[in-house]
Amino acid sequence: MVTPTRMAHYEEAVKHYSRAVEMRPNFALPYIYRGDIYRKMDKFDLAIDDYTEAIFWTRQPARAYHGRGMAHGAKGDIDKAIEDFTKAIQYEPDYAEAYYHRGNSYVIKDELDRAIEDCDKAIQLNPDTADAYLVRGNAYSSKGELDFAVMDYSKAIRLKPDSTDAYVFRGNAYSSKDEVDKAITDYTKALELKPNYTDVYVIRGHVHLLKGDFDSAIADCNKVMELRPDAADPYITRATAYSLKGDFDSAITDCNGAVERNPNAADAYLILGMAFSNKNDFDSAIANYTEAIKLQPNYLNAHYERGNTYSSRGDLNEAIADYTKVIRHVPNHIECYFSRGVAYNEKGHFDKAIADYTMVLKFQPDHIPSYVNRGNIYGTKGESDLAIADYTMAIQLNPLMEISYYNRGSVYGNNGNFDMAIADFNMAIQLNPRYTRAYYSRAKIWLHQREWEKAKADLTDAKDMNVDIVVLFHNDYQSIPDFEKQIGVKLPDDITTLLMQQKEKTRTQSVEENLFRPSSEIDRRSFEKIAEMRAQQARSNPTAIHI
Repeated sequence: MVTPTRMAHYEEAVKHYSRAVEMRPNFALPYIYRGDIYRKMDKFDLAIDDYTEAIFWTRQPARAYHGRGMAHGAKGDIDKAIEDFTKAIQYEPDYAEAYYHRGNSYVIKDELDRAIEDCDKAIQLNPDTADAYLVRGNAYSSKGELDFAVMDYSKAIRLKPDSTDAYVFRGNAYSSKDEVDKAITDYTKALELKPNYTDVYVIRGHVHLLKGDFDSAIADCNKVMELRPDAADPYITRATAYSLKGDFDSAITDCNGAVERNPNAADAYLILGMAFSNKNDFDSAIANYTEAIKLQPNYLNAHYERGNTYSSRGDLNEAIADYTKVIRHVPNHIECYFSRGVAYNEKGHFDKAIADYTMVLKFQPDHIPSYVNRGNIYGTKGESDLAIADYTMAIQLNPLMEISYYNRGSVYGNNGNFDMAIADFNMAIQLNPRYTRAYYSRAKIWLHQREWEKAKADLTDAKDMNVDIVVLFHNDYQSIPDFEKQIGVKLPDDITTLLMQQKEKTRTQSVEENLFRPSSEIDRRSFEKIAEMRAQQARSNPTAIHI
């Protein structure tokens, strides 16, 4: 932004060169000089007129073509800019600036190899031109060749230590390489050189978020709000930081501030929904997700989070519709297949649930919850071998997860393989001594094996841990006489006493209660994904270079 003082100097310079034009209207240099000033004043059309006039009056128009190319580029007419830079090179083949400015235009057009070729030529002609390294660094960065980009930015800094752009772009490259401390150091240096460089506060704030330094991210957002009080973005970023700190009330306040400044800020509605979901206010969460989707119908993050909230609220059809929407656009969206599988599972659509869990495992063969949940369905369908195979795979992937042992033990127990069941229940209890259902389930096996003292001990432990063993027993068996008839022996009186206070039956499947579900609370990763997405957006324009 041109300061008033500098603008006054420019206006005086325009008057001076205008007098020169009046005195010698067929002399090219005053037009070029005045064109340069107009370009610095952002009066690009006037600059183009002057450069065009200069081209007409001189036999050596390279500088005029170069200046006009820069004016066209500043207006966004990149093809015209390239034409003029090419003309300048034709008239003056050793014109290093024309090469790297044309290279910068090629970066904007994403013709990165041509950009690098032009910068190579510029550096060959003038090895000490910092801007050529800067432009080539941008080209390498856009190609994903970040190490080469860092090398070029570092060379530019050595040649021009006060180049804020070089520090910012190198910081962006470090950020993309996940070297966040180096990135923050570079952004901080850029801010030392240019204290009110608002965009750098924005970028650094996002990198602080990714690093997990939420207080520093909030401080950067506060600075952006000071410099741009009407901007919605810093409120959204700060809301993300508050969310990651677990301060959802402050996040909601900031999102409302963002919406006041920009009613079309879909990200703000998404974060609002996630914050309300974490507060278990599912109706408000769904309302905000829906608003985000109205603004961006294909906002897949909003569909996914709304699906999870519908699922938590028990609206399974609506949840399935949202998950399906995401899967249509992202056919390898693991989380959506898994969550939809859970919804189908709870609706009793077991084959569809199995299909979704199987898709998860196709894309991520080590996804333990899918093995466990699919194993549960196989167990419910009576396909014991498949159930055991899935639980066994889950155990191989993580031998310390008690749910897999418990569920496999339940299948072994239902099949009468009592020794294997006991071994699995033992392991589940060893891993989690407070795994109450394992005590009850092991007690049932002891009863079948007529190990009365062991059964009594497990039933007592389960009861002491607030398990309603009476309800569980009568869910599994019609009555004590019914169980005694099954095993062919009368239960000891002390065990009968433990189990005889029959309550209303609420039939459940023991394995079904050990189902992995999407959490009703938003996972931190969801907020981190927003932070990463916004960080990428903030550093996505390395071509905004003033050279």
